[in-house]
Amino acid sequence: PPVYPAPITPLPNVSDAWTTAAAQILSTTGNNEGCCLALGIGSGRLIEELVKQTAILHVVAMDPDPAKVAALRLKMDAAGLYGSRCVAMVGNPVSGGLPPYVGRLIVSEDIQAAGFGLGQAFVEKIFNSIRPYGGAMWLPTSAAEHSALSGWVTAAGLSNAEVTRQGSFTQLKRVGALPGAVNYQANSFVSRDAAIRAPLGMQWFDDYSSIAQLGIVDGKIGSNKDVYTGLPVTYSTSPSYTTTNSVANGGTHRNPFYGTSESRYTGSQAYAGCAGMRVYGNMQAGRDGSVSFIDFISDSGMTHLTWGRTGCNNGANNIAPGNGVLIGFASTCGCDWPLASSFGMVHRPDEESWSTWTSERSRRTLESEPVRSMGVNFGAPSERMDDGTLWLHRPRRSVGTPTFEVRVNGVDSRCVEPSDQAVDFKNRSGASNYYHHASRIVGGTSKSWVAASGIIGATNIVIGLTPEAVVAKSIASAPVLDGVLDDACWDGSSPLYMTDFIDWWTYTFTGEVGASAYLRYDSSNLYVACKAPNPRNEQNISLASWIVCITDPSMLSYPLILTVNASGVQSAEKKWSGSWGGAWQSGTTCSTNGGMTVEYAIPFASLTAAGLKTTNLVFNIMFNGGYDGARPVWGASGLRTYSGGVEASSYFAPLSFDQAYGALKDTRGYLVKLHFAETEGAVAGQRVFDVKLQGQTVLSNFDIFTAAGGANMGIVKAFSVAARDQLKVELVPVTGRPVISGIELAEGTIDPGVDAYGIPNSWKIEYFGSVAVPGSGALEDPDHDGMNNLQEYVAGTSPVNPLSRFQVIALRSERGGGEAGFSVAFQTVIGRIYGVTYKSNLLESVWHDLTNNVPGTGGQVTITDTNKPAVRFYRVGVRLP
Repeated sequence: PPVYPAPITPLPNVSDAWTTAAAQILSTTGNNEGCCLALGIGSGRLIEELVKQTAILHVVAMDPDPAKVAALRLKMDAAGLYGSRCVAMVGNPVSGGLPPYVGRLIVSEDIQAAGFGLGQAFVEKIFNSIRPYGGAMWLPTSAAEHSALSGWVTAAGLSNAEVTRQGSFTQLKRVGALPGAVNYQANSFVSRDAAIRAPLGMQWFDDYSSIAQLGIVDGKIGSNKDVYTGLPVTYSTSPSYTTTNSVANGGTHRNPFYGTSESRYTGSQAYAGCAGMRVYGNMQAGRDGSVSFIDFISDSGMTHLTWGRTGCNNGANNIAPGNGVLIGFASTCGCDWPLASSFGMVHRPDEESWSTWTSERSRRTLESEPVRSMGVNFGAPSERMDDGTLWLHRPRRSVGTPTFEVRVNGVDSRCVEPSDQAVDFKNRSGASNYYHHASRIVGGTSKSWVAASGIIGATNIVIGLTPEAVVAKSIASAPVLDGVLDDACWDGSSPLYMTDFIDWWTYTFTGEVGASAYLRYDSSNLYVACKAPNPRNEQNISLASWIVCITDPSMLSYPLILTVNASGVQSAEKKWSGSWGGAWQSGTTCSTNGGMTVEYAIPFASLTAAGLKTTNLVFNIMFNGGYDGARPVWGASGLRTYSGGVEASSYFAPLSFDQAYGALKDTRGYLVKLHFAETEGAVAGQRVFDVKLQGQTVLSNFDIFTAAGGANMGIVKAFSVAARDQLKVELVPVTGRPVISGIELAEGTIDPGVDAYGIPNSWKIEYFGSVAVPGSGALEDPDHDGMNNLQEYVAGTSPVNPLSRFQVIALRSERGGGEAGFSVAFQTVIGRIYGVTYKSNLLESVWHDLTNNVPGTGGQVTITDTNKPAVRFYRVGVRLP
C-alpha cells in the first residue's frame, strides 16, 4: 500500500540570545541528556534551542497559561518532536505535582510563571525536583532576584545546595548524593542506603529490562540508564566492584506498642512462594508472592507490590537499593498475571502505602508491659508504620495484622473483610467503615491517609491497653467443673487478652469475641475457664484441645503442660521431662454448635510439689483447633513450640492475684490525638456531636466541617488523659451521625508550657505532633499562606492548611434603607474577638474604631459602616479573649 509520510516543519533556524543561553547552560553543566523541566514557557525559544542542541534530552514543559502550552504543543508536533523529545502541560509548577529528583536541568524563560514570587516555598519545591549528582536549575534573574533566591536557599537549609551567579543567570545546583544515599555494587547484595525508607512511591515505570544487579553508581544504573527517571543515557564502561555478602543479622528495635528495646532478627524474614527474599542491610526485598520489601530502619512491615512478580528462579536478585532509589524488574514466571516491567521507587512521605504485620508480641520471654503507643486507623486497608507509631486498621480486613482489642459500640472490630462476620459487625454495632484514597484530603493534616477513611455511627470506642495482664481474682465459692460457665465466679470480669481465633481455611473471624479465658483462685486451687468458638469446619471440633502452660521464672524451660481434649481426656507433661503425675481436675463440654469449653482446677499443692513457686507463677494458654495441624489461640503471650511432640509455649506473662502485675496496675498519662475529616457529604450544622474521653467531655458541639474549614479537610484534636487498662472514647450525637478517622495515643502528657511568643505547646502538638519539629516555630509559615504560626494561633486558623487564614471575604456598598453605607464581611472563629477600624486617609496616624469586641460565631460576620463615607479604608483585627 502507498505510504504517506507525515509532513514535518522543522524548528526554525534562529540565532538569538536564547541560542547563546542554551549553549551556555549545556556546556557549563554538561547535562545534555535525561530529563529537563522547563517551568514558565515564555516565548518557547529556550525550549526549542535545548531540543535542537541535544540528541537525547527530554524536555517537560509546564506553564499556567493554556495558550502558551497549546502553541508549544503545536510547534513541537509539527516538527515531529512532541512526545519523543518534548511534552507540555498546563499547571502551576509549584503545586503541579512534579516528581522528585528528575531534573538534570530545570530552566525557565518566565520565572514568575514558574512561581518565583512564592519565595522560599518556590525554592523548596523546585529543589526537590533537581537531580542529585549535579542537577541544576538555571533562572534568568536580576541582581536583586539572585540575592533573594540565595537568601531563600539559606533559610530553607537545603542539603547539598550550591548557588552561583552565571552571567545573567542564577544556578542552583544539587551537589553529590542525597543525604544517606550510597552506591550499590553490582551483585554484592549489600546496600546500607538510608535514603530508601518506607513509605515508597513510584518514581518511574518501564518495560522489562534486566537491570537490578548491574550496579547503581552516581545516578546511573549499569552503564546506560538513569536511576531517577529510567531514561537512557550515554553508554559508559561499568566500574569494577568488590563483591561482599557480609550482612549483619542481629540488632535491636523499639517495639512499636510497648516501647521496649528488644532483639530483632534482620536476616531474611518469612516469605511466601518461590524465589525468596534477600537482605541488603537496611532492608529486605524480593518475592513474597509478588514484589515485596521490608524497611528495617522504620520497621515498616512487609509491603507488597501486587502488580508484579519477579522470576521464579532468581526473584531475590531482581531488586536492589542504591542512590536513594529501590530499583527492580518483574520478569514474570509461569503464572499468567504478573506484568513484565522494570521500575524505580523513592521515599514519598505522603504516599498512600500499606504493609502487613502479623504479631503484636514483644518477643520477650516474660511479657508484662502496658501499651504505650498505638494508632487506630478506622476504615484503612491495612497497617502503616509512621514515625515509630504503628497504625492498626479497624475493622480488620486481613488476618495478617496485630489483633489488639478495639471495640466499637460494644462489638469487637477484629472481624475480617470480606466475610459475613464483617456484615454481622456492622449490623450489631450500628457502625460502618468507609475508605477513600488519601488524595481526597486537601489539607489540614500531615496524615491524609488517616483522615481519608473512617467509621460512621460509632458512639462508644474502647481500646485495650493491658493485653499482657494475667489476673486471677479471689472467689468465695469454687466452681463446679462441668464445662458450663454458669457459676457466679465466671462473671466476665478480668478476662485474659486472647488474640482472635482464625479459621485458616476461610480466613474468617469465628465467634462473637473469639476465644476467651478467665482465672480465679481460692486458698487451695487455681481455676481456669476457657471457651473457644466453633470452627468453620465443624467436623474437626472433636480433635480440638485446650492447653495450659504454667511455670515460674526459674523454670521457664520446663513448664507444666496441662491438656484437655474435646472428649475431656486429660494429659500432663513437664517439658523435656515426660509425663507429670501431679493431681489436677477438669470439666469439658464440646459440640459442633457450642464450641469447646474447659474448666480447670489446679491445686497449689501440686504446683509446689512440681518445684514451682506459687507466689511467682507465669502463665500462658492456647487452643488447638484440631485442623490444619495446630492453630492455637495465643493467650497472654505466646509462640507454640514442641518438645517430644508435646505442644508448649516459649513465652509467658506473670500471673498476679487480684491486681495486675508491675506497671500493668498503674494509671498512666496518655497524649491522645483524635483525627477527623468530613468526607461523607455533611456541611456546616449537619453533623454535630460531643466528644468524651474517659467519661469527661473534651469537645462540645463539635462540627468537623466548620472546625476544619470545609469538606475533605483534616483536623486533629489533642488531649491529655489518664488511663490504666482501657481508653474510652465517646462520640455523643447532637445532629447527624458522628464520624471519626483515627485515634492516636502515646504515653505522656501535653506540656502545659508556652513558647517565647506565647503559643501554647498544646497548640503545636495538635497541629505538628511535637513542639520542636521543623515548621513549628512561631515565625515560620509551613503552609505558605502568608501567616506565620503566631498569627495563625491568634487568629484561630490552621497553620497546616493554606485555605485556612484570616482575611476579608467581601467589601460592598450598601444602597438604600437603614443600612445604607459600606459593609465589610469576614470569616470568624469561635473563641476569638474581632474589631473593625478605619481611616479616611492612609496618611493619618490613627485608626478609628468602627466596632470592637465582636465575638466570633464560627461563621461569616458582616459589619456595616452607615456613615456613608466618600473615601474610607478599613482594617479588621482579631485577638484572643
